Amino acid sequence: HPSLGFFCVFFIVTMAFNPPAVANANAQQSLNAAVDLPLGPANVRVTRSVKRRKIAEGLLGAGVITEAEYGDHEGFQARCTAADTGVVAGGGAPAWFGPALAAGLAGIRADIADIRGDIAEIRGDIANLTARQRNAVAVHQTDQLIPLNNGAGNSDPNFPPTIYALNSMNGPRLTTSLTFYGQPAGGAVEARRDRFKKFVGIRL
Repeated sequence: HPSLGFFCVFFIVTMAFNPPAVANANAQQSLNAAVDLPLGPANVRVTRSVKRRKIAEGLLGAGVITEAEYGDHEGFQARCTAADTGVVAGGGAPAWFGPALAAGLAGIRADIADIRGDIAEIRGDIANLTARQRNAVAVHQTDQLIPLNNGAGNSDPNFPPTIYALNSMNGPRLTTSLTFYGQPAGGAVEARRDRFKKFVGIRL
């Protein structure tokens, strides 16, 4: 039936130019941001596909997506380039392509930098969660404590190695450590000590 044939062709073409998805939800959100790229001269699909592949490259380097998922984005860019310009990706590009790509690179680099920053923050949160879980089972004076990282990814150089060392911290040291982690540093010494213990995961 003619109408059925048209629908099949339309469906195949639509699927061919539907951007590939990835399993990681945060990575998918970053890839979807590619559609916010300012429109170029008659090459919207190509420019967006290039941006998606660049973002996917950064995600691959950070270990957030797989090689296969990155390969899907390389294939998507090749299909878009071949369909919209008549030139297979890797061959000679039309004159407008270089300027259009250059116009989008600044945004691409910013997106990749943001993604890497988000990944570093997530890894820091996971490390702190693990440290607090370890510290939560420390009950004896000689039990070791795991240092936490601050927002910049650094651990306190004066972090107490054991519960005994924490209980021996004086007022100035407690103030220094609380301030290092961006925690309130006021109050009596014991109040500050309890606040620090709670922050690092020790059960009071």
